[in-house]
Amino acid sequence: MSDDRDFERELRRVLHDDRWSLAPPSNTLDRVHAGANRRRRRKRVAAGGLSALSVVAVAVLALTIPQQLGNYDQQGSSAGPSAKTSSKHVQPSPQLTAQRPKSSVESSTQPPSTASSTHPAAGGAVPAHFAAASMTATDASTFLVLGTAPCDNPICTSVVRTDDGGRTFRGMPAPKAPLSSNPMGGDTVSDLRFADSTDGYAFGGSLWTTHDGAQTWHRQRLPGTVVSVEAAQGTAWAVVKSGGTHRLYRSATSSDSWSRVALPAALDDATPALVLQPGLVVMLGESSGSAVAFVSTDGGRTFQQRPNPCPMALGGPNLSAAGGTLWAFCPTGTQGRPYASTDGARSWTPVPGGPAGGWANSSVIGGRSAGSAVLASGGELYRVATGGGVQHESSPSIGSGASLRFVGFTTPQLGYAILAHPSTSSLLRSTDGGHTWSVVRYPQG
Repeated sequence: MSDDRDFERELRRVLHDDRWSLAPPSNTLDRVHAGANRRRRRKRVAAGGLSALSVVAVAVLALTIPQQLGNYDQQGSSAGPSAKTSSKHVQPSPQLTAQRPKSSVESSTQPPSTASSTHPAAGGAVPAHFAAASMTATDASTFLVLGTAPCDNPICTSVVRTDDGGRTFRGMPAPKAPLSSNPMGGDTVSDLRFADSTDGYAFGGSLWTTHDGAQTWHRQRLPGTVVSVEAAQGTAWAVVKSGGTHRLYRSATSSDSWSRVALPAALDDATPALVLQPGLVVMLGESSGSAVAFVSTDGGRTFQQRPNPCPMALGGPNLSAAGGTLWAFCPTGTQGRPYASTDGARSWTPVPGGPAGGWANSSVIGGRSAGSAVLASGGELYRVATGGGVQHESSPSIGSGASLRFVGFTTPQLGYAILAHPSTSSLLRSTDGGHTWSVVRYPQG
């Protein structure tokens, strides 16, 4: 500002100097003042621009500063070098023990995120010749499959995931544990359960958990062999065998803080069956040599003893639930029998009917609605109803020696089944309530 005033005074002096022979134009001072005003405006604009650039620079700096995360004992694998495997575990089949090539689904070296994500980061390639062993669905769009594929590592356990209803899949890191059909192996896994899109459990001897959608896995140390896990409504439940008894543990699905649950009586050595319904926790087992059901209607704070329709001497029941109905299949000796309960396990009613020759003791049941379920028996699929009637459903040819080891429904129309074969295993899917089934393929996402 002072430079402008000095310039104006000097100009006045020069213009009034008699040595100059030319008279200035009449508007000279107005033009001088206008020029000064323009210069002041340019200075203000330049100063404002510098301030805006400073704000942008601060914002960019804030976005690019990495978060300082604590160190975590992160464990998980899918294709890279992994922990040593025990020679005592039992693999499902000769092909399932083969090894698969390395892929990009290595265990991440970054610490796990402390926040859950509905859409986890993309995984790697689906391993070639992937064979399914267990599956879990959180809704009609998202499901994950636990299995194995040929690899060049001691442990070839794999996980694949879809978030678009099976149109595309991606390989995810898997627990550093051998896949085994024998859940009594202390370091193995055989099944997979997810409570939601981020919190999941791999179990069957050992227990591994993830809280970022299968991007990382962490080994849990419960006092015994984990034989069953179910999770829903923010709580996970684990059945643990310790010595000659079974115990029940619980944890919030968002954490790994397990505590033992008090039951009305001690459970015997016979493996219990566990199922969840909204507001209901049901476990069928044996206590002091008698079949019992332990049922909670208050989120697991207290349990009551109720009847169990299944004798436990032949390995215990297969248990499912849908639409408020509990479905149980009970091995009984020469053949088994399905039961249904519509009153929270206060009573059980035999489901009428059956195929020619009866139900095989190895049958498994999957509830699809309050009034019907699908039974896999003798390599065939059947729909049964609480009021009676058995309908044989079509399915792909499963071949000699194959068996169906799991049936479950995400909705009354959307169902899944695991087909186990001596040389491989497959995931079957139905979109019409169990009438027809097709083999799930794993197109790369």
